[in-house]
Amino acid sequence: VVIDDRHLGIAVADVSGKGIGGAMLMSVCRSVLRAQAPGNLSPATVLKSLNRVMAPDLSEDMFVTMIYMVLHLDTRQLVLARAGHERPIWISPAGAVKHLDAPGLAIGMTDPATFDAALSETMVQLEPGDVVVAYTDGITEAMNKDGQEWGLPELVDACQVASLEGAHSVLNNVRTRLRRWVGERAQYDDMTLLALRLVR
Repeated sequence: VVIDDRHLGIAVADVSGKGIGGAMLMSVCRSVLRAQAPGNLSPATVLKSLNRVMAPDLSEDMFVTMIYMVLHLDTRQLVLARAGHERPIWISPAGAVKHLDAPGLAIGMTDPATFDAALSETMVQLEPGDVVVAYTDGITEAMNKDGQEWGLPELVDACQVASLEGAHSVLNNVRTRLRRWVGERAQYDDMTLLALRLVR
């Protein structure tokens, strides 16, 4: 997402519905995000605006989870807000792993006042070589032929062992391991994986 020339907006989201309804909801969500993000350095403020715009038109059984991060290119600070989405994975060059947490509820799950009160930001200071991975639950909940889920520990390990080689290696390793796990079983849920590596 374009914020300005020194700040990068990064979003990963997942909708509760599937098919045409889910696709339309995600399209609207993306459009509203692009309208709210320029010039706004607060991911929590953007998510609050997104919720206020979208929540009134969502049916009771539909909601959106989202992680929205703003990377300050000059200072290497990463500020994130999490609307009920899976926690991003932060991997240091030494291989240390941390799950980046920030409180928040899914978009459309509650009234705007409750949503706003529950949401807050987290800031982390990134260093060269750090890798941040964001994903949707379609990856960790992917099942093999025996109905077993791949799981978060497997995702973390796949990211960790490839992190020193760069973001593309992380994506390729996760894809390779996941395909091996799933085999011929049909894909049930959408899968999104984003890897960011700070090079300097």
